[in-house]
Amino acid sequence: MLVDIHTHSPSSNHICIQYSRQPLINDQYHFSAGIHPWDAHLYQDTNLDELFSSIFSHKNFFTLGEIGIDLIKKENLEMQKTIFLQQLKLAKESQIKIILIHCVKSLNEILKLLKESQYSGQVIFHDANFNTIETELIINMGHFLSFGNNLFKDNSKAQQTIHSKWIKHYFFETDDSKRNIQDVYQQACSVMGISMNFLEEQTLKNFHRINQ
Repeated sequence: MLVDIHTHSPSSNHICIQYSRQPLINDQYHFSAGIHPWDAHLYQDTNLDELFSSIFSHKNFFTLGEIGIDLIKKENLEMQKTIFLQQLKLAKESQIKIILIHCVKSLNEILKLLKESQYSGQVIFHDANFNTIETELIINMGHFLSFGNNLFKDNSKAQQTIHSKWIKHYFFETDDSKRNIQDVYQQACSVMGISMNFLEEQTLKNFHRINQ
């Protein structure tokens, strides 16, 4: 069974977690919900406890995300940090088991705020595209990487660093692309030089491990 850990276009043919930019309940599929860093300024006066109360308690809620910091979007950077930390603290208080991170040129800031918040659940960095040092740091801290679009870009950091030795820390995603999840798995197999069956079995084990 394939796992699409982060998608805008869900399918009943495999396990998938649907995401939409606006935090909403999804009655059909397992879903993630969170305030995207690009939208942080829209929620500066919002009571996040009230916003997420019914979302967190819904039977299909799976993960808080995507949340994080994007240093390319500098116009609302301080608000990004504020909203990210508020969501981390809420995740800790509400005992949310999994969070999905949007991290663009901001790994140090994100790791600092994760430590500050004392959040101890599972952390998945979505659309992973880190260098070797960053990848090893994330994995040594027990976190996960989710690969998607960057695996298809020649000479991307994702292509250069994805390695089967870290496969217990990997997930895969379609995000907002037109590709299906099987294409992403096949690309990962090609880059790592492993079989589809092996990748599928291990990723499913990873999914069950974070979803205990």
